[in-house]
Amino acid sequence: SENEVNFDVVCSKGTYIRSIARDLGALLGCGGALASLRREESAPFSVSAASSIEQLSLTNLLPLTALFPGEEPLLLEASLAKRIRGGDERALRELESRAEGAELKRLGRALYGERDLPGSLLGLIECDSGRLKIGLNF
Repeated sequence: SENEVNFDVVCSKGTYIRSIARDLGALLGCGGALASLRREESAPFSVSAASSIEQLSLTNLLPLTALFPGEEPLLLEASLAKRIRGGDERALRELESRAEGAELKRLGRALYGERDLPGSLLGLIECDSGRLKIGLNF
C-alpha cells in the first residue's frame, strides 16, 4: 500500500530493525512499525543456499561444526568424553584442572568430541567465570 515501505538491511549482530523502522517513522513525522521481518542471512547460512524439506537428505545436511565456524572441536579421551556427555560435573572439574588459564579463556565455548572417533561431536562446553559447564549435549 502507499503507507508501506519495503527495504533490505545488511547489518551486524545487535542491530534492532524494529528500532530503525520506529526511528524512520519519527523522522518522517508519521510513526513507524514493522509489518513483517524476514532474516535472509545469518552467516554462514542464507535462504538462497537453503534446501526445501522435499530436497532434504542425509547427503546435503551440514555438519554441526558449521554452526561454529572457525572453532576447532576439543577432542577428549573416550572415558572423559563419556562422563561429560553423561552430565558428570566432576569430569568438568577434571578438565579444568588440566587446562591452563589461557586455554580456559579460549574455551569460552567449545564443541567437544571423542578423540578416537573422528568427526564425533558430542556436545558443547562453555566457560563462565573460569568454570566449565555443559552447554548442550547432542
